[in-house]
Amino acid sequence: MKARKLVECTIDLGDPVGEIGAVINVVIGAFRKDQQIEILKAIQKNVVVALQEDSEKG
Repeated sequence: MKARKLVECTIDLGDPVGEIGAVINVVIGAFRKDQQIEILKAIQKNVVVALQEDSEKG
């Protein structure tokens, strides 16, 4: 059996930016500063890719 730490959340779709930001803050708060930076860079990369894909569709 593998030990895991889990975060459960409910997202209010009326405030997606605030809610997603809050989830990110909770998750990265569980890691060291250097790990937080790596996580945020990976999220940034995923956001950039999603925006590029969206602009290619339009």
